Amino acid sequence: MKTPNRFLRGFLTLAVTTGFLAGCGKKNDSIAQAEKTDKDKPSIAQTLQFRAEYCLMLDRWDDAAAAVTTCRSLSRQFSLGNYLDYANLMEGWVRVVQGEVEEGLSQADAALKALKAIPSRRFHMPIRIGSVARARAAARDIEGALALFDEAIDEVPITGERWYEPELRRFKAEMLLALPQPRVAEAEHSLWTAIVAAREQEAKLWELRAATELADLWKGQGRTAQARELLAPIHGWFAEGLEGPDVRRATQMLARLP
Repeated sequence: MKTPNRFLRGFLTLAVTTGFLAGCGKKNDSIAQAEKTDKDKPSIAQTLQFRAEYCLMLDRWDDAAAAVTTCRSLSRQFSLGNYLDYANLMEGWVRVVQGEVEEGLSQADAALKALKAIPSRRFHMPIRIGSVARARAAARDIEGALALFDEAIDEVPITGERWYEPELRRFKAEMLLALPQPRVAEAEHSLWTAIVAAREQEAKLWELRAATELADLWKGQGRTAQARELLAPIHGWFAEGLEGPDVRRATQMLARLP
């Protein structure tokens, strides 16, 4: 058996590892893994793409921006069109968060259109569509974001990439609740399906996030005992030595549940 193409060495295992660690809740490890690669520049561009992606999942905007900038530079240098389009998409999202709303949305939309135009670039399409949806959510385009989250969820069975499905369903629930007339029942269903999908994959961080939001929803409905029963077990999984914004939010939510 021949050695794999040199562009594939160094980042395939790394990419899977960073995704696994982030989904399991090991945030710092997932970011640190992105530093462990060889000297091959195209491989580094791919690694930086994943680094930016996971920084965005954790709302680490400055870290994401730095990774995207270098990824774009290397992608242009080595004519890596797929990486460049996705880097442009992520940069557009960052620009929205940083206040360049119209320019950022235009950039993200154009990059997503370019990725969709080439069938071989369907890899990671659910999160790519979801990233543009999050950009629209940041711009308070609730209807536009909701439509894109639905599109991203529909893409999951097409590509077979289920690892990000729990987050897409959680974000969809947030948009349903942010509508002028909140669609509470649909949001509750979306959060529950997010939890189920996360549990099936043992994606602890995704489960914690969705459970925290569903517990908050149930608390508002007076279902405090049910909310605590849902949130306490997954929060307990994170209790020993794992900290971060998501764990702190869950801890604060449990403190509000009698």
